[in-house]
Amino acid sequence: MRSMKLILGMLLVTAGLNTAVAQETTAQERAQKQTESMTTNLELTEDQIPKVYEINLGVNLKNEAIRNNAEMSEESKKEAIKGNNDGRKAMLKNVLTEEQFAKYEQKEQMQIKRQEMKRVPKTITSE
Repeated sequence: MRSMKLILGMLLVTAGLNTAVAQETTAQERAQKQTESMTTNLELTEDQIPKVYEINLGVNLKNEAIRNNAEMSEESKKEAIKGNNDGRKAMLKNVLTEEQFAKYEQKEQMQIKRQEMKRVPKTITSE
């Protein structure tokens, strides 16, 4: 219950930010949703929740800055974002238990497979 109050408090602070920093708000909202999902799926402890939120927020802010960098090529952006996401994984490994981290990796692999399936072009067969 206390963790939910903490999450709601963070959400209220996020919602109260000036709209001039809309990109940061978007990254914060994304970090909040990721952390809420991880809290449920990985059964995070109250001690882990703020640490996971900070990791997610930092990575989301970096990724958003990369996406908005007009000077970078699409390939460079993809590589930089992949590096940030790999960094998230390394940081999470230091916060999560072995069991939680294994479950995190399993869910990550399932998400990758779902994304790959979306990219497969659908073929129309004629009879």
